[in-house]
Amino acid sequence: MKLLFALLPLFGCALGLAQPLQPDSCVAKCPPPDCSAGSALEACKCLNEREYACKAQCPEYVPRILHCPRLPVSNVSPPKPTPTQCVCEDVICILSFPEGCYCRNNATKACFDKCGGVEPEYQNCSIDDVQARAPKPEPAPEPESEAKACVCAPGPLFCPQVWPQSCYCEYNAKKACSDKCGGPAPPLPNCPPLTPIDIKARVAEPKSVPAPATPPPKCECPLVKCIASWPETCYCQNAAKERCYQQCGGKKPVLQICPPKTPSTLSTSTKTVTPIPFPTPVHPPKGSPTNQICGGGRASAVLDCPVGQVCITDPFQPGSCGPACDQLGICVGEKLCGGFAGFKCDNPGQVCVDDPRDDCDPLNGGSDCGGLCAWPQ
Repeated sequence: MKLLFALLPLFGCALGLAQPLQPDSCVAKCPPPDCSAGSALEACKCLNEREYACKAQCPEYVPRILHCPRLPVSNVSPPKPTPTQCVCEDVICILSFPEGCYCRNNATKACFDKCGGVEPEYQNCSIDDVQARAPKPEPAPEPESEAKACVCAPGPLFCPQVWPQSCYCEYNAKKACSDKCGGPAPPLPNCPPLTPIDIKARVAEPKSVPAPATPPPKCECPLVKCIASWPETCYCQNAAKERCYQQCGGKKPVLQICPPKTPSTLSTSTKTVTPIPFPTPVHPPKGSPTNQICGGGRASAVLDCPVGQVCITDPFQPGSCGPACDQLGICVGEKLCGGFAGFKCDNPGQVCVDDPRDDCDPLNGGSDCGGLCAWPQ
């Protein structure tokens, strides 16, 4: 505070000299100094900040910057390092003399060289004063009696479990032990006399008789492959059965019931037949077209559809599940009919039936369902 009171006259003189040189209007706008509170260093900094503020407000104003005193620096001595305690390393020595003795002496000397202190005492590792321990006297063997000294045949006695051979076997073993080691002789056993074993030659094994050769079959029917198309496969299988019956005989075959042949399903027979001309009727009857049969399975052969057609459930047989459950179906073309556009069938006389393969069912709320063209039955 004394330094502040000493600097205040100088501050007033500096302000008094600077104010006449500056415009009154600009200097009047400068904030008045209020630097009475605080120390002399803070008051000096406050006056300098006021001069900088006036310079920023009045560019032509020449500030008078004061040199503020520095803060007193205390004499702080640097910290002295604290000496750390010297720690020796742990050494594990072998439990053997004199190697373990030398190991402990070396570890003690290394600790003294590292950390200092009182001179240690080392162990005496010489082996001159070591005397070998006298061996323990062995006990004198005790004399054995004659009964213990003599031992019969080692191991248990095994006699055949056949009478009377086992009776003689036990007596012979006891007699041999009595003859070897002395003692009373065993009493004679009451064993039945031994009968000589009746040895017979083994009967020769019978020679194997070769099995009679299987006679070759008298007649074999030729293998016939039929086309997988209805009703051609029906005609083909019936013709193959008749040919086999005519060639090899035997039981008369049971033929399948095939639909009547149409001009498109006539096949050439293997037998040469002279055609007999029939009189031409005035109005020949025309058979209505039918759908080809397909599907089947299990007990009967599976019938496929020609190329361009697909096998579906017969819509004209209520309750039929068709090929899905190994039942027969019908072959129809894969061209779409019906639907939202109302496509018509190409062949006159065909009707558009629902396609059972899709999820659209007109009987269960479906509308504009697509279908397939089939001949009505």
